[in-house]
Amino acid sequence: MAAADTPGADQQERVNAYFDAEALYWQGVYDDPRLQGVIYRARQEAVLAAIDELGVAHGAAGLEIGSGAGLLTVELARRGHSVRAVDSSRAMAELTARRADREGLGTVVDARVADVHALPFEDGSFSLVVAVGLLPWLHEPGMALQEIARVLRPGGDVVLTADNRARLSSWVDPRANVLLAPIKRLRRRLRPRLEAGARSRLHFPSHVDSLARASGFQIRHRRTVGFGPFSFLGRPLLSDRAGIRLHYHLQALADRGVPLLRSTGWHYLVVARKRERSR
Repeated sequence: MAAADTPGADQQERVNAYFDAEALYWQGVYDDPRLQGVIYRARQEAVLAAIDELGVAHGAAGLEIGSGAGLLTVELARRGHSVRAVDSSRAMAELTARRADREGLGTVVDARVADVHALPFEDGSFSLVVAVGLLPWLHEPGMALQEIARVLRPGGDVVLTADNRARLSSWVDPRANVLLAPIKRLRRRLRPRLEAGARSRLHFPSHVDSLARASGFQIRHRRTVGFGPFSFLGRPLLSDRAGIRLHYHLQALADRGVPLLRSTGWHYLVVARKRERSR
């Protein structure tokens, strides 16, 4: 079977087509004043804080995978990093390049189209890899993490996020309850296969940790970010204003390490270091 005919290639094509078509939506999502925008901005702030804490050397080579509209790319460049930014969607890669040029950072940002499952870089090329919102869209996340490990130098760090299958909002709405996941998977297997569009996936934090360790990473830091929106049978339980207040309150408790809340935010963020070679 030709590579282009494999299920993975087919899924990747659907993901690329989705982001090509919805590029402008994803460009504006961080400016959304509603709860979704608040949570996406909180995720970006958490990622940047984690990167700052790593103390990566000024001018160090960094790679951002799934650069989207380039907001994080620009922030990395402003911090003095030389950034390679890749996205499998051509429309997204072009948005990244244009944003870097507008901000006067085009000389330190190289934006291009690339697939994380087969990165066009040599082994050990980067000190830092950032992959925000990437894992949910991958057909082979384990392969992707192995590629990330390959292009990182020993002792280099990866900062990545996944959509949390154990997020608190999924326990409130029966339609999203994680306990029903096996039944939903069985139903999908039994019904006729439909030509569906791109779909994102949820991951338990423990699954993400296992994939990272299997790829040669040591987990250094982890947290969850974002609470809500809360619904019941698909109907919102709170106004957007009330939902934002609740998000801030629950996030503050989660950041203080309150049990249950610290692991049930919308997004799971993990910082991991590539193990040094044995001598």
